[in-house]
Amino acid sequence: TVIYDDIALPLGEYRTTGQSSGGHKGMQSIIDNLNTKNIKRIRIGILGLPKEKIKDTSNYVLQKLSKEELKKLNKTIDEIINKII
Repeated sequence: TVIYDDIALPLGEYRTTGQSSGGHKGMQSIIDNLNTKNIKRIRIGILGLPKEKIKDTSNYVLQKLSKEELKKLNKTIDEIINKII
Protein backbone atom coordinates (compact mmCIF):
# COMPACT_ATOMS: atom_id res chain seq x y z
CA THR A 1 0.00 0.00 0.00
CA VAL A 2 1.25 3.45 -0.94
CA ILE A 3 0.14 6.40 1.19
CA TYR A 4 0.58 9.84 -0.33
CA ASP A 5 -0.70 13.40 -0.30
CA ASP A 6 -3.42 14.58 -2.67
CA ILE A 7 -3.82 18.27 -3.39
CA ALA A 8 -7.29 17.70 -4.88
CA LEU A 9 -8.73 16.46 -1.59
CA PRO A 10 -9.58 18.83 1.24
CA LEU A 11 -7.34 18.66 4.29
CA GLY A 12 -8.05 15.58 6.36
CA GLU A 13 -10.12 13.65 3.82
CA TYR A 14 -8.81 10.45 2.28
CA ARG A 15 -9.63 7.99 -0.48
CA THR A 16 -8.56 4.41 -1.08
CA THR A 17 -9.51 4.08 -4.75
CA GLY A 18 -7.85 4.97 -8.01
CA GLN A 19 -5.72 3.44 -10.72
CA SER A 20 -3.95 6.48 -12.15
CA SER A 21 -1.35 8.78 -10.66
CA GLY A 22 -3.78 11.69 -10.83
CA GLY A 23 -0.83 13.88 -11.80
CA HIS A 24 1.11 13.00 -8.64
CA LYS A 25 4.74 12.69 -9.73
CA GLY A 26 5.73 10.37 -6.89
CA MET A 27 2.86 7.98 -7.58
CA GLN A 28 3.61 8.04 -11.30
CA SER A 29 7.21 7.12 -10.55
CA ILE A 30 6.05 4.13 -8.50
CA ILE A 31 3.67 3.02 -11.29
CA ASP A 32 6.45 3.37 -13.87
CA ASN A 33 9.04 1.52 -11.81
CA LEU A 34 6.72 -1.34 -10.85
CA ASN A 35 5.21 -1.37 -14.35
CA THR A 36 1.69 -1.73 -12.96
CA LYS A 37 -1.23 0.46 -11.94
CA ASN A 38 -2.57 -2.30 -9.70
CA ILE A 39 -1.27 -0.80 -6.47
CA LYS A 40 -3.26 -0.32 -3.29
CA ARG A 41 -3.17 3.32 -2.33
CA ILE A 42 -4.42 5.77 0.25
CA ARG A 43 -4.56 9.40 -0.83
CA ILE A 44 -4.66 11.96 1.99
CA GLY A 45 -5.92 15.49 1.40
CA ILE A 46 -3.36 18.06 2.41
CA LEU A 47 -4.69 21.49 1.52
CA GLY A 48 -7.29 21.26 -1.22
CA LEU A 49 -6.82 22.98 -4.54
CA PRO A 50 -5.56 26.57 -4.39
CA LYS A 51 -8.13 29.29 -5.08
CA GLU A 52 -6.02 30.76 -7.86
CA LYS A 53 -4.61 28.67 -10.70
CA ILE A 54 -0.87 28.00 -10.36
CA LYS A 55 1.49 26.12 -12.69
CA ASP A 56 3.97 24.83 -10.15
CA THR A 57 2.26 23.52 -7.02
CA SER A 58 5.55 22.68 -5.24
CA ASN A 59 5.61 25.77 -3.02
CA TYR A 60 1.90 25.46 -2.33
CA VAL A 61 2.02 21.83 -1.15
CA LEU A 62 5.24 22.36 0.82
CA GLN A 63 3.98 25.32 2.84
CA LYS A 64 3.93 24.94 6.60
CA LEU A 65 0.62 23.85 8.09
CA SER A 66 -1.00 25.78 10.90
CA LYS A 67 -1.36 24.09 14.29
CA GLU A 68 -5.06 23.44 13.60
CA GLU A 69 -4.33 22.01 10.14
CA LEU A 70 -1.61 19.79 11.55
CA LYS A 71 -3.94 18.60 14.31
CA LYS A 72 -6.60 17.69 11.72
CA LEU A 73 -4.06 15.89 9.53
CA ASN A 74 -2.70 13.91 12.49
CA LYS A 75 -6.24 12.86 13.41
CA THR A 76 -6.74 11.56 9.86
CA ILE A 77 -3.43 9.68 9.95
CA ASP A 78 -4.41 8.06 13.27
CA GLU A 79 -7.77 7.03 11.77
CA ILE A 80 -6.06 5.44 8.75
CA ILE A 81 -3.56 3.59 10.95
CA ASN A 82 -6.38 2.19 13.09
CA LYS A 83 -8.17 0.92 9.97
CA ILE A 84 -5.17 -0.83 8.47
CA ILE A 85 -3.82 -2.42 11.66
